Amino acid sequence: MTDAEKVVYLQKQMADEKLTGYTSQKLTDAGLPVDLAAFVKGSDEKDTDERIKTLKAAYDKGVQAGVEQRFKANGYVPKGTAAGKTDEETKKRPRGVSVK
Repeated sequence: MTDAEKVVYLQKQMADEKLTGYTSQKLTDAGLPVDLAAFVKGSDEKDTDERIKTLKAAYDKGVQAGVEQRFKANGYVPKGTAAGKTDEETKKRPRGVSVK
């Protein structure tokens, strides 16, 4: 390997390490695991940003689906109050009167 080839090789290696650090930082900022850096690292910072944006959208969608599935499995109804009833429906029942 000639000196010129070594210089080019080292420059590419330094650029790759810089991009890896950039990718890890952006993943951390987005709240994603840093382990995904190898999958989203692109050819440059702009490409990496687009890949992280796409991954973040898919990741959030998957997490939300898992949360909703867990709530449904446990019988939790997140909307409204009193087991899914809205405030208007709960106001119709007089207070202090039990319903059998």
